[in-house]
Amino acid sequence: PAEPAFRADRLVVKPTASSASWGLAMVDNWAQARAHVDYLHDLGHDALVEAWAPLLDVAVPVVGGSEGEPWILPPMMYVPADPHRERSYEEKRGLVEAGDDPLVLVEDADLRARLEDMTRRLLPELWPFDYGRFEFRYDPATNDLLFMEVNLSCNLWSKKTISRSAASIGVDHAALVETIVGHSLARQGLLSQAPIRVAA
Repeated sequence: PAEPAFRADRLVVKPTASSASWGLAMVDNWAQARAHVDYLHDLGHDALVEAWAPLLDVAVPVVGGSEGEPWILPPMMYVPADPHRERSYEEKRGLVEAGDDPLVLVEDADLRARLEDMTRRLLPELWPFDYGRFEFRYDPATNDLLFMEVNLSCNLWSKKTISRSAASIGVDHAALVETIVGHSLARQGLLSQAPIRVAA
């Protein structure tokens, strides 16, 4: 592939079907990016090359709600000690000791409103679904907010974003999982009573 037309201080190269940053590389020039693309192609994967956006990851959790309406939970911001360091696959999967994710609720009302608006505008492209995270990158110095990706049916561990967001409004992990499963079954018509068959 030719060098991309856009310019960036750093580039992110990753497989198109990456999960938890598997196969991701952050590089400083096109030669390094091209080498990682070739590596991923040799493994049989398509690859994405994108400009690295600085600073803070923000996730907006969404779960299936009653009467077919999604519930948008409070957004959570990942605030690491070094926002310029990428998180490894091993960290995200809990394969190395990294402590709890440094997650905080987004308190800024304007930022919360922007996040909810962007999420609502994306929902029709994907709805219906059981649960997911709409992810953005936020730069507090410039107030730039960039859409990053959507992760449906993602990590639902009690120490991760969706559960911790739900806990902030008084919904514990067990109730969250029960809610997701219940709404999923209802959405798929699996909670209605089966007809009684009478032998002739």
